[in-house]
Amino acid sequence: MESRQQIERWLEQASEASDGAKADMDVAKRLITHGLEALDEIDELHDLLDRMEDILRRTAIALRGPEPELTRWSWHDLPERAAAAIAAIDVMQRAAIMAAED
Repeated sequence: MESRQQIERWLEQASEASDGAKADMDVAKRLITHGLEALDEIDELHDLLDRMEDILRRTAIALRGPEPELTRWSWHDLPERAAAAIAAIDVMQRAAIMAAED
């Protein structure tokens, strides 16, 4: 990531500051360090977003079937579709139990 490399260069430059600019450079180093930590957190959040997207995409495919070519299923109705699938399974299980009892 280019911005990360730039921030790391700034950190190196701040480390090489003369004594006269040491106080300002210490503040700059702290800010740069916080910037690097923020970039790490952003990377982690992007990874989490990717994992959640994969879970939602696979769930939509499991509930609706394969996606048509060049199409992605919407995720807006996944809770309702999952509830309907569970209800249908419940009905089929009860029907099987009743049929077995006859």
